[in-house]
Amino acid sequence: MAISEFVKRKLAIAYYRFDHDKDGVVTEGDFVHLGQEVVRLRGLEPGSAEAEKIVEAHRGWWDAYFKGGDADGDGQVTLEEYLAFVEAWVGSEPDALTHAIQGNQLVFDTIDGNGDGKLSLGEFSLYLQAYGLTDDHATRAFSYLDLDGDGYISRAEFAKNMSEYYISEERPAASEWFFGGH
Repeated sequence: MAISEFVKRKLAIAYYRFDHDKDGVVTEGDFVHLGQEVVRLRGLEPGSAEAEKIVEAHRGWWDAYFKGGDADGDGQVTLEEYLAFVEAWVGSEPDALTHAIQGNQLVFDTIDGNGDGKLSLGEFSLYLQAYGLTDDHATRAFSYLDLDGDGYISRAEFAKNMSEYYISEERPAASEWFFGGH
């Protein structure tokens, strides 16, 4: 199953957000740095148990969603490799959206700073700032992603929106705003 140009555009936006050092490729190191940036923005002590959990979750994200796309085994994933990997995965996985939602619920825990099971605008904004977005971008995205309008993004809302961002053809959709819009 081929992915559309619309989905490829969303994937490219996310890809370049993950390229933390902006060298044109995504590596495990980019994910480690992103996790460390989340730690810094949350004001956690580097090396603490909570900080290490966040960094390891980001490393796990590399393992689950990028490492398999390293077609030539050089430790880095180009945009072309990433798009081919996602296209192959979506085409071979009949429950791709369900699988992605389950995996993205784990990412939620690295953002839920106070552990209350929901993301405030502040928590969500800190997370997006690690990816180079501004507080204004986060505020706008939050307004779309808070599907029930209760002022928080629940674990289910987060996982659904993040997963649909990567593979959904639906538009307009709240998920289009996950990384601040396009």
